[in-house]
Amino acid sequence: MVVRLPSRYKLPLFALSCLVSIHTINFALRSRPIPQEDHHLSVIRDPTAPPADSVLSSPPHDPTASPITAPNHASLSSSTGSRKHFKYHSLVDDQPIEEWSIPKDDIIRLKRKDWPVPARDQLDPDTKYISFLTHSGLSLINALTLAKLTNRTLLIPQITLGSAVAWVPPPLLQEHIEQAEKTDIHDCRSTRVEERKAKCGLFWKSRRASWSWLLGPRGLTSRQPLIERYTHDRTWFQTALNIQPHEIITMPDPDRRSYRVIDTDEPDTPNSLASPYQYSVDLTLDDLREMDHYKLLEFGSLFGGTRLRLRREENWRFYEETKREMRFRDPMLDRFSEVIVDKLGGRGQYVGLHLRLGAHNDFVHSMDAFFDEAPQRTEFVFRQLCSEQYGLDDATISSLVARNRRIVAAVKPAVRKSQELSFITPSLACPSPLYDESDRLAPLNTPLYIATDTLTPRSDSLVTMFIETFPCVFFLSDFQQTSNFHTEAVPEMEFLERATDEEGERLRPFLEPFLEGLIVAKSKGVVGTPKSTFSTFVKTILHEAYMPNDGDEDHSSYKPPLGASSPQQQLQQA
Repeated sequence: MVVRLPSRYKLPLFALSCLVSIHTINFALRSRPIPQEDHHLSVIRDPTAPPADSVLSSPPHDPTASPITAPNHASLSSSTGSRKHFKYHSLVDDQPIEEWSIPKDDIIRLKRKDWPVPARDQLDPDTKYISFLTHSGLSLINALTLAKLTNRTLLIPQITLGSAVAWVPPPLLQEHIEQAEKTDIHDCRSTRVEERKAKCGLFWKSRRASWSWLLGPRGLTSRQPLIERYTHDRTWFQTALNIQPHEIITMPDPDRRSYRVIDTDEPDTPNSLASPYQYSVDLTLDDLREMDHYKLLEFGSLFGGTRLRLRREENWRFYEETKREMRFRDPMLDRFSEVIVDKLGGRGQYVGLHLRLGAHNDFVHSMDAFFDEAPQRTEFVFRQLCSEQYGLDDATISSLVARNRRIVAAVKPAVRKSQELSFITPSLACPSPLYDESDRLAPLNTPLYIATDTLTPRSDSLVTMFIETFPCVFFLSDFQQTSNFHTEAVPEMEFLERATDEEGERLRPFLEPFLEGLIVAKSKGVVGTPKSTFSTFVKTILHEAYMPNDGDEDHSSYKPPLGASSPQQQLQQA
C-alpha cells in the first residue's frame, strides 16, 4: 500500500536575504497490506512547484526494501531519622499545595504510577495514540503539543537521569533507549568500571524516573490525556494497548532533522526569523489528521525548538501554555533551590550562568565534544555574560580576557588586594573583595551563581576567569560545607548527599543538574552554554516561567506575523 502526502523540501540557505524555496515532494507511506482494507490519502500537487527532477532529493526509494521498524512506514523521499517539614508554593496560584519532609529512610521515590495504562477491558477502542523516542526535554513539549493538536493520547516515556541518550539514526536510537531501560543497576554497580562500561554500554550511569515526579501528577493531565510508557519495547503497544501492527504508522527518522510539522502552507519569507536548520520534509497538521484511521502515530525524534512551526494563534497559544507547564513541581527540588536562592539574596538578586564544560563529570562520556571545545566556549560565555548581564563594553571585556589568560598561564594566580568582605546574607559573604563603587568594574559586584559539570570548580583552570573577575561568584559545592565565606551548614544538602532511590542508588549526581537548573532559573538573568540543550531549557523555559518579564507574562494574544517563523525558532539546538 502506498499513501502519498503533500510535503516540501527546503533548498539550502545561502544568505539571510535569500528566499527560502519550499517545494512539494511526494511523501510516501509504505505498509504491509491490511486485510479487507485499503487506505489512501489523496495527493495535492503544488502547481508552482518545479519539475520533480529539479528538486533537491535523496536517492530514490526502493519499493522492494523492507520497513525498518514497523509494518506501516511513512517513507521520505530524502542525617537519618531526623525530620524537617517544609511548605512550598504552587507555581500557578502561589498557594501552599504540599508539605514535604525529609523521609526517615532517605529514599526518594522517582518511579510513580500517576498516569497508568487502563485495564485492557477498559480501553476505549476509538482512542488514538501518538508516541515518540525521547532524548531531550524539548521533545516532550513538542510531543504534548502535537498530541493535543491531532486529538490523540500521548504515550509519554520516562525521563532519563544521568547519561543522555544522543540521537542516532534508526534503528539504533530505539536500541539504545531499550538498552538503557534494561540495564540492571545492581550489575552495573557491582563490577569494576571497565567491566560495567562494557556490559552496560554508554548508559551504565543513567536512571529513569516518571515525568510526574518532576512536573507533578496533575498539571499536564488537566490539559490532555496521557499514558505513561514504562518501556520502549515495541511489543508493549500490543500487550498493553491492544494495538495491532497494521494499526501503526511510523514516521521514518533517517536524519537528525528529517521532518518538521507546520500548521499553515505559507512559505518562509526572506525577512522571517528563519531557522538556520533545514528539515527534509514539512508535514502539515492536516497531513497528520488524515492518518486518523491509524490507531498509533509513531514518531522518532521530536527534539528541537524549530521542530514545530506554528502560526495560528490558537496553536501557538497552546504551545506557550505547554512550555509553562514544564516548570518543575517536585516539592523537594523546589524547597532545596529556594534555600540556596535565599542565601544569594532572593529571586532576581543575582545572575545565573549554566556552564557546561564536558568530560569533567563522571557522568559525561569521554568523547563529549563539549570537552574538546571547552576553552573556546568558556571565553565566549564569559564575553556574553559580561556584556549582556553586567553591561561592560567590548574594550573592557577584552582587557579582562587578556588579564585572565595571563592569570591562567601563571604558576600562582594573581590575587586582588584584600579588603573587608561584603555579606549578602548573615551567613554568606562574597569570596573576594568587592570593586570600588567608582571603578568601571563595579557592576561585577552583583552575585553570580554558576551551575557547572566540573567536580572542583574553584580549582578548575577553565573556571578561573570567572573566579578572578567576579567577587561574588558561587557554586553549589560552596553550600555543601562551611568556609570562611559560608558559615552556616545547609541540612538539605546533607540529605541530598545520602539520599537514594528505591533500588539503593545514590541520587545526588542525578538530581544536582535539576537543582542547579532551578537556582539559575530564579536569577535576574541567565546565560547558557552554546549548543547545550539543558542551557536552552533553563533559559527559555524555566527562567521564563519563574521570572517572567513584565511584558511577557501574557502570551494569550500573541500571533506571529504572516510569513514570519515563531520565536521558538530562536531556541539553540545541539
